[in-house]
Amino acid sequence: MASGGPDHAGFVIWTRLAPQPLAEDGLGGMPQRTFAVQWQVYADERCHRVVRAGVAEASPEWGHSVHVEADHLEPGREYWYRFRLGPHVSPAGRALTAPHPLSFGGPLTMAFVSCAQYEHGYFTSYRRLAEDHPDLVLHLGDGPPASRWCPSYRPPGPRCAPGRRS
Repeated sequence: MASGGPDHAGFVIWTRLAPQPLAEDGLGGMPQRTFAVQWQVYADERCHRVVRAGVAEASPEWGHSVHVEADHLEPGREYWYRFRLGPHVSPAGRALTAPHPLSFGGPLTMAFVSCAQYEHGYFTSYRRLAEDHPDLVLHLGDGPPASRWCPSYRPPGPRCAPGRRS
């Protein structure tokens, strides 16, 4: 579950239905059929005031992912969102709209992140960064794997079950 692509009137929210995300068939443990997923955007953190809602299809052709462009929202403010499929409800996510293009706001707080090399541990720094509520997070991308420029590099210990791709 994630959000991004904000402008002054909305943002994109997305999720993937995958009870078994590493399933060999690439379907995440989902059957080979399309599901209707409900989505809601809220004005409050407790998810009581719905401001936008709809239904999106999660099809096997797209790995049962859902991408929604939520629009007609107020500029420069927080919203919360979640997804529902039958009795299953996602945790609430947080998203922000950008300020109106003709407004002049306060200072802009930015954060930069880069290659995490996930096999070396769990990166709580991302959680900590989110707690600071930056206005903008730029991911500078991942460089080539260490094994490409250092042939003797071996990642520490397995992180995936035997037979699974990392």
